[in-house]
Amino acid sequence: MTATRTVLVTGAGRGIGRAVAVRLATRGWHVVGGVRTAAAAASLVAESARISAVRLDVTEDGDVDALDAVLPDRLDALVNNVGIAVAGPVETLSRQDMHRQLDVNLVGPLAVTRAVLPRLRASRGRIVFVSSVNGLVSFPFTGLYNASKFALEATADCLRVELAPFGVRVALIEPGVIDTDPWHTMDDLIDTLEAALPDDLRALYARHFAGSGSWSRSSVRVPRPRTPSPARWSRS
Repeated sequence: MTATRTVLVTGAGRGIGRAVAVRLATRGWHVVGGVRTAAAAASLVAESARISAVRLDVTEDGDVDALDAVLPDRLDALVNNVGIAVAGPVETLSRQDMHRQLDVNLVGPLAVTRAVLPRLRASRGRIVFVSSVNGLVSFPFTGLYNASKFALEATADCLRVELAPFGVRVALIEPGVIDTDPWHTMDDLIDTLEAALPDDLRALYARHFAGSGSWSRSSVRVPRPRTPSPARWSRS
């Protein structure tokens, strides 16, 4: 009988990470979901008996170092899903904003990868990096996010070659617009960013904000249920 495979999924508290964790559990994997709060852990493990949760803030060295003690001896895969988007015109973003964006989206995932790599090398396992279409093309107001994903793609490509001799496969996926929580409040986010700017910068970027609002609304259209007319759906 084949032993149950184990995967660590970061950012498993919501969105893509949670969906990945639940999906893999239904496919027979033992899933260790990295979350940041006790509430997220309780909600996640309630989804399946095959899911366990660990506290994992990828920017905290203590959480990353603790993985060695909390993970099972065998690890077959790592899904580096965790990520945030620090948004706004580049000239308005602080050094702290820049550090946080790169710490969560690039440095943190690489720290987790390094921490679990001995297990993955032993199992000849797989690493999956969740990037974005923003790793291919830049958009206004997401300059730091774009930079973090471009950098993640470059590093993943390097790791793919470096780890191949050990039988560790590295993959990267580039989702587009996905129906997750942030997209549901995108209009509010854009309005908040605009309102927070000084008057002079708000005037300079007014057209950019208007365009971003239109683009976000067109990107997240949710089809409304329609009752088909008898004529349209009739069959002869």
